Amino acid sequence: MILYYFKDQSVKEIQYHLNITVSTIKTRLFRAKRMLRKMYEHVEAHI
Repeated sequence: MILYYFKDQSVKEIQYHLNITVSTIKTRLFRAKRMLRKMYEHVEAHI
């Protein structure tokens, strides 16, 4: 997520640096966003 959202690297650039497939990168981004959403919802429920 850091490379994609904060360092503004494309999926292709990340693929080059990490030597993993584009589909793996997209899956990891999806899972990370889902995890953050769940954490946010948990915090939001306790405010």
